[in-house]
Amino acid sequence: MINTNITTQYSSKRILAYRRSLTAVFIIIGLMSAVVPCPAQNIVPLADLVPLQDLDVRTTDLIRLAESYCDALRDMKIAQMNLDTLTSLRGTAVVSQLEVRIANVNVSAAQRKVTILRAIAEKELAAAQAKLDILEQMEKVGGNGDKTTSEAPASQNRVRISQARATTNILQMILDMK
Repeated sequence: MINTNITTQYSSKRILAYRRSLTAVFIIIGLMSAVVPCPAQNIVPLADLVPLQDLDVRTTDLIRLAESYCDALRDMKIAQMNLDTLTSLRGTAVVSQLEVRIANVNVSAAQRKVTILRAIAEKELAAAQAKLDILEQMEKVGGNGDKTTSEAPASQNRVRISQARATTNILQMILDMK
């Protein structure tokens, strides 16, 4: 009498190994097709892949971010000073537990706001740096990223690079606020 449990287990192991080998073959075929050079007619212009206007950070957005981050830092410092004052007065003056708890909540809320705004500024800085890198690479290869004209004046590229550098510098200044 044949033990069907062993046969089923052996068959399922073979099937699993077969599936793994097929998956590996498909991955290799996919990688090979990705490495095969494309004919010149299939090359997608950089401007089609990366629309530069989508990477722009508007000046008004920078102003709002700078103001919000500065206000959040101020609010956090004030909340911390209030908590420190209440804690130090607790032994000598009548300070309720509720006042201390409210001060703790205010400090926590202010810290969360600073953390969120900092994360937004860091994301914007990374995007601005990526745009600057793209523009500098386009400058090296002589492209301008504009679909409507075949060649852009060198001054237009320099202006774009200058604006991207200014944006990254401003975002870095926002992040350097303490």
